[in-house]
Amino acid sequence: MSPTIRVLGRTLPAFQLCGTIGWIAGISLALALTAHQGLPLWGTGVLAVGALVTFPALVMAVKIVTGEENIVYYHHEIAVVAVSMLTLWLLSLPLLPYLDAVFMGLGLFLACGRIGCFLVGCCHGRPSSWGVCYGADHAHAGFAPELVGVRLVPIQLVEAVFVAATVTVGTVMVLRDAVPGSALAFYSIVYGVARCVFEIFRGDDVRPYWRGGSEAQWTSLIVMAVVLGLSQRWPVPFGAWLLVTTLGLGVVLLGSALTDGPRRHLFSPRHVSELARLLELTHANVEATGRLQVARTSLGLRVSASTIHDGQRWLDVFAVSKENDRLDDRTARKLARLIARLRRAVAEGVVTRGAHGVYHVIVPATAPVQALAHAV
Repeated sequence: MSPTIRVLGRTLPAFQLCGTIGWIAGISLALALTAHQGLPLWGTGVLAVGALVTFPALVMAVKIVTGEENIVYYHHEIAVVAVSMLTLWLLSLPLLPYLDAVFMGLGLFLACGRIGCFLVGCCHGRPSSWGVCYGADHAHAGFAPELVGVRLVPIQLVEAVFVAATVTVGTVMVLRDAVPGSALAFYSIVYGVARCVFEIFRGDDVRPYWRGGSEAQWTSLIVMAVVLGLSQRWPVPFGAWLLVTTLGLGVVLLGSALTDGPRRHLFSPRHVSELARLLELTHANVEATGRLQVARTSLGLRVSASTIHDGQRWLDVFAVSKENDRLDDRTARKLARLIARLRRAVAEGVVTRGAHGVYHVIVPATAPVQALAHAV
């Protein structure tokens, strides 16, 4: 697995290549569905041009405002759909049939794009006992150096396969002459709910969170609510399903917001990345000085690192505690599993309770892998 792909003797960035293939495939699918419905192809052509202009324009606008280039699928879906609806209204073209084609095209683009994400390591999953490991070449391309060699859930591939299957079902609906709007409603319901589940396994630390939910989870709820609103103005199918799933998702996110607390934040992607960097630093200082090293995360998690030899092998020993609070056994066990995974250990960490709310986590030393991470 590499962040680049060789095509006809040329080395191309995997993400850009997959994105380009996704655009071509998505526009082609939209044109095919438009032709099947007996609609003017020039209408989809105009929408495709609008989408091609909207995408880079939004990327540039975000970069101007934030100073960083950040591509978020939902942002582009909303922008493209909004521009498409405005265009269809100005051209007096039927809304729902064209939007069916637009949503299927966007979905196919997303599926291809997530394959690109998987290849380069962006939008990666959380540390796990199984999954994919990224190397130093990915770190040079922008992947988090502290996660080099750490097994991560391949959530990008899971999402790519799921979205491709969803688009397939939606395409079949259009080809079987379902009521216009069926494909877009189906996609909005299924992908909206699934995206909320996928977010649980996402581990990249760039996404914002609010009240226990990620931006994408709250956006899923908003998109589904908007489609539900459209069903009151236009005859969008699946109205009952839209209502039930939107209300259900709203209840789940509300419950998550009400139960959100400091303990859960310890395992948020941002704090996990911070903990990974801290473990790298403290362990490197132990190797350099031979003395116990103590550090603290922004959430008040104190971690000390040392290395011992039990007569057979070297072991990394981490003492963890919480400032102004006490860790419970369940949280300590979860932290032990997380630390073992971040340290690329072949076995789960052994945790023991010490005095004064301190827990000791013991994992097999992994210095050779550590050297690779520090070389990035």
